[in-house]
Amino acid sequence: MSDQMKLVVIVLLLLHQVSAMVRRDSTARCLECHGTDSPLSCNKWALCGQGEICFTQEFTDSNGDKKFRMGCEEKTRCDLYFNAEAVLGILGRREVTDLDLDDDPATPRPCYQCCSGDDCNDRLCLDSLGTQPGVGNSGTGSHTCPPTFISGPHSCYYIASWAVTWTQARQDCKRRGADLVSVNSQQEQSFLVTQLKLINSTTYPSYGYWTGGYYVMALDEWHWLDLTTTASFTTWGPAQPSSATYPYNYRIAMVNPIKYPTFSGWAWQNYSYTSALGFICERSFV
Repeated sequence: MSDQMKLVVIVLLLLHQVSAMVRRDSTARCLECHGTDSPLSCNKWALCGQGEICFTQEFTDSNGDKKFRMGCEEKTRCDLYFNAEAVLGILGRREVTDLDLDDDPATPRPCYQCCSGDDCNDRLCLDSLGTQPGVGNSGTGSHTCPPTFISGPHSCYYIASWAVTWTQARQDCKRRGADLVSVNSQQEQSFLVTQLKLINSTTYPSYGYWTGGYYVMALDEWHWLDLTTTASFTTWGPAQPSSATYPYNYRIAMVNPIKYPTFSGWAWQNYSYTSALGFICERSFV
């Protein structure tokens, strides 16, 4: 084997080892922002290291405004915070103060919450804003939803504001035990519109949100991914659905009326599945 070939082999081995280390250490993906107005407005990610989970922490900036830090945190630090009262005598006040705990138990503490699971910190600390739209585990019995899901009239919903293609959105929903949403009635449309308004009262990071609606050329019909119904209920926007040369490439999205005022009430538009939009997942109650 020539010296050049040996060098190539060594480089490939090193790259393999580095890749393996990244896969081993990056155990979670968390939303990461360091001064966002709302956890729901964060659309950046970070890959966490070994032993780290996601967190969201409330703080007050130099202008006196409420802000939020989000990202990866050592699980031991999260555990320490939530068990701080029990370990005060062991650790002393210095370590506890470093965690932003208040000596006066009657004083409300800034929100600090942790969770395990990819992107799970997008709905932590929403109670601090007074706009919590019904995060998971609301209700009882058959109307209980997993953490980070919203409990709706008939299903659980997860709203993601970062922009991905339709295929990527569906993969993310599948990973959460769900699929892209099927909007089967005006009641469901109105419920989703209410939740989208609660995300942020003035701006939205996405031009629209993917649903599970797709076109079946053989039937010349729009269908939902749940395979139970055609899209018999519709709320298309102006001049929609538009005719296209390749309609099988198009999917139904709810359009942001702040970006497109003519699409009031988050009316629908058919987008190419390669477009990058936010998305809404739906799953049954647990």
